[in-house]
Amino acid sequence: MVISTTSNLVADLQAELTEYDFIQYQTVSSAIEACHKKLPDILFFDDQLNGDSLLSGLKTVYQGDKIPIVVVLDDDSDESIARITATGFFDYLLKPLRPALAGYRIRHILVLSQIYQMQQALRQSEERHRMISNTISDYAYSYVVNEDGSLKKEWSTQAFHDITEYTFQEVDNGGWERLIHPDDIPAAMKRYERLMQGERDVTEFRIITKSGKIRWLLDHGYPVTNEQGRVTHIYGAAQDITQRKQDEEMLRQQAEELRARNEELDAFAYTVAHDLKNPIASMMGFASLMQNYYHKMDEEKILEYLGLITESGYKLKDIINALLLLAGVSKEKQPDIIPLDMKIIVDDSKRRLAQLIDETQAEMSYPDDFPIAVGYAPWVEEIWANYISNALKYGGRPAKITIGADEPKDGMIRFWVRDNGRGLNSEEQSRVFTPFTRLNQVKIEGHGLGLSIVQRIVNRLGGDVGVKSVLGEGSEFSFTLPEWDGTI
Repeated sequence: MVISTTSNLVADLQAELTEYDFIQYQTVSSAIEACHKKLPDILFFDDQLNGDSLLSGLKTVYQGDKIPIVVVLDDDSDESIARITATGFFDYLLKPLRPALAGYRIRHILVLSQIYQMQQALRQSEERHRMISNTISDYAYSYVVNEDGSLKKEWSTQAFHDITEYTFQEVDNGGWERLIHPDDIPAAMKRYERLMQGERDVTEFRIITKSGKIRWLLDHGYPVTNEQGRVTHIYGAAQDITQRKQDEEMLRQQAEELRARNEELDAFAYTVAHDLKNPIASMMGFASLMQNYYHKMDEEKILEYLGLITESGYKLKDIINALLLLAGVSKEKQPDIIPLDMKIIVDDSKRRLAQLIDETQAEMSYPDDFPIAVGYAPWVEEIWANYISNALKYGGRPAKITIGADEPKDGMIRFWVRDNGRGLNSEEQSRVFTPFTRLNQVKIEGHGLGLSIVQRIVNRLGGDVGVKSVLGEGSEFSFTLPEWDGTI
């Protein structure tokens, strides 16, 4: 939601950030009315409007205090920041509102919101399972402890069979070894030792059911001793905690994914700040020179400066397009997967790089026929374009590039691009596909996004990326795609 009187603000944001839906309101009252119907994920608020009115209005909205608010300021002077902080706002962007920075702020806020929701879900899950463990049992049992320390079952509830799929008699007659998961037998033995020493025990361990499924149990054991201190009975109650374990593992994986996304967002912010700075500074510098000394310049110098400004503009466009593609590959639903004519795709990629091929005087060779793989042609073209572009930039002079494919193996086809560059050492090879990494091979302009895009695309299409390199002998970058099985 955007609360601003600036015309076309939402249209400008929507045009650049198509993955989000923006709605603009001209007044605070109309925005509050909309919030009563549906809470926005994020609210951009123009500082020219009444901030106190907004905050008081949100108090009337259910969970209105949970809406993240970004104030759009005319300036970031100490006075302005102190004023909005005193009002109750703590996040801001400067006018004019730039879609790239707004998009970064939206993604950052949404990730933080996801982390908070995950933490809340984890706390609720832990509390729920604590209550269940303290109040109910999935099954209960009783054993008599013989003089020799062996156990004899007295009774158990029907739930034992429901969980393990064994009857208690099947297990009692020498079947306990196959019931406990092999990796958890040491823990089960230590549990037995503690119980036989008269100690209460609570242990989590896995069992293998009769049908071969793995289930987790939380088993509470209570030993009973006689007057001589010998354990004569063991009573117990066990809960099937398989679902809880699965939930915990899912939450752990999701938390790890969010952690990785946070690291990537940090790298993203660095990339935007670092890579956009140079072309912007160049444009501002030459524009300032023309503004101040235009009357002293001849036509040739003016055209030169205009050309440099235009060149910086194209660099900005390339960087932004790459960032949008990287975000789009992560967000877009799985595309239509069809058999690929790889020769045509490579030809198209080569045409895109015609100017760079001419500049590097590159020699490029590839077969007329490739094994048929399946994938999404526009994405696969991006893979080839990035690999070939890197081979042209980092290859020898003149660049010699060979493109090919291996015979299908285990249902996958490996495609590759070889160059005659200086090669990569082992440390560089380990980092080459890391998001936003730029290897300092030679002074080549680039924004460190290409191989990150390749890896995202290939993973989405069910394949893997790879690199082989020997210093002084060049590099080979590869990717795999599923082989076409002959069906459409």
